[in-house]
Amino acid sequence: MLPNTNVFSNLGSDGRVFAYVNGDDLVVRDLVTGPEGSVRSAGDRNAHYEGHAFSRDGRLFYSWHRENQQRCELYLTTFGRDLSPESRLLLESGDWVWMSPYDGSPDGSLVAIGLERADGTGQIGIVSVADGSLRVLKSIAWHVPKSIAFSPDGRYLAFDLAQGESVAADVFTIAVDGSSEKAIVGHPGADELVAWSPDGGHLLFQSDRGGQRGLWSVAVRDGAANGQPHLLRSTIEQSFAPLGFNSQGDLIYGVVAPYQTLSVFRLRASTSLPTRSIRPLKT
Repeated sequence: MLPNTNVFSNLGSDGRVFAYVNGDDLVVRDLVTGPEGSVRSAGDRNAHYEGHAFSRDGRLFYSWHRENQQRCELYLTTFGRDLSPESRLLLESGDWVWMSPYDGSPDGSLVAIGLERADGTGQIGIVSVADGSLRVLKSIAWHVPKSIAFSPDGRYLAFDLAQGESVAADVFTIAVDGSSEKAIVGHPGADELVAWSPDGGHLLFQSDRGGQRGLWSVAVRDGAANGQPHLLRSTIEQSFAPLGFNSQGDLIYGVVAPYQTLSVFRLRASTSLPTRSIRPLKT
C-alpha cells in the first residue's frame, strides 16, 4: 500500500503559504492575508493528484498521474500576485505507477522524490530543477518512505523506511552524492521522520517506543547519529502531520479534527498554540 505522502498538507518555508488537497483540487492559501487559489484540478476521472512539496524559496512541486496514458508527471509552480500559479513540467515517465515530490533542496536546484515502478520496486531520487534530469539514489524492495527531507546544508537526505514487510519503520540518512547511507534511528517500534532542526544538528521523529506516540529528537553530525534519542513531547495527536519549521524556529503541524476541519498549530518547547483553522475539507 502506498503511503499517504503529502496528500494532507504542506507549508512553505516562510510559514505563511499553505498547500492542501480539497476534494480533487490542489489548493494554496496565504495563512496571514487569506487569499486562496487552485493550482490544479483533476478535470477528469483518469487523472489524479499524487503529492506536493515546497522549495525553500516558496515554489511548489507537485505530481500528477494520468491513468489513461499510464504516465506520471512532475511540475514546478511559481506564484505571482494573489497566489496566481504558473506551472511547468519538469519530468514525466510511463515507467512508474506512482511518483511524489517530498522536499526541495535549500539552494533550490533539486527536488527529492519517491517512485514506485511497475514491478513494485520503490526508489528515492533527486531531480534537477534546471533540466528535469533524474538521479536515483536508492532502490527499495518493499516500500517507499513516508517522509524524505534535505538537511539544511543540502548534503544529506533523511528518510524513514519500513523494514521488509513490517509496518515498523526506522530513520536513515543518505548523502545527496550517493556516497554513503547511515542508520540514524533503529527500534522495533514505528519511527517516522518529522523534520531536520533548522540548524541541521538534530533530526526530529515520531515514535511509539515510549508506549504511546511521542515526539523525539536525535543529534546528528556529518549525516550520522551523534548520541541517543531523547523525548521532546510524550504524546502527540493521532493525526499529527508535520509541516516544517517557520522562520521563528517553531515546528508547524496540522491536525484533522472531526468533520474534516484542518487546524494548524505551532509547537514550541512546552506548548502548542492554535494559529489558524482551514475550512472543512471534502471527503
